[in-house]
Amino acid sequence: MDRTQYWELIEQARDAVPDGDCDEKADAFVTALAEHGADEIADAWLRHRELMHDAYSWDVWGAISLLLGGCSDDSFDYFRSWLILQGREAFDAVIDDPDSLVDLVPDGEIDENAYECEELEGAPFVAYEEVTGEQMPLHRDIPDEPDLGEECDFDDDEEMKRRYPRLWARVNG
Repeated sequence: MDRTQYWELIEQARDAVPDGDCDEKADAFVTALAEHGADEIADAWLRHRELMHDAYSWDVWGAISLLLGGCSDDSFDYFRSWLILQGREAFDAVIDDPDSLVDLVPDGEIDENAYECEELEGAPFVAYEEVTGEQMPLHRDIPDEPDLGEECDFDDDEEMKRRYPRLWARVNG
């Protein structure tokens, strides 16, 4: 399974439950994955890990940290899965310009739980077990901190305002 096919399955899951929450969309992703063989499901996990790595940058972490008033490493993992679930166009936009995260934030009060989707990361494992009756082997090579972008001091208001002017205005305006 290549990235294009992975993104097509993400869109299929999004279309299956357009008004659904993260859990429902992750379940729809499991259903879509389970229509494929074990090797393709394992490939989907690798594509997910590649996308997680693409978003594992100081710039993206700084953007979500500003929006939520802080973001732990676990929450950043769940955010990146949420971002993937928003679809390729939204994902690419935030990777290219993390300040564009503001475009995914609805008006009104910011719900910090709305930007996490831990369930998507586990979807390939669930689908693999449904298809094979066995657990999928785990191949995990994740760096301790981002290796993309320039390190950011999330507590430095001036730096955050300079890096993310639109998000800064949304959060502090």
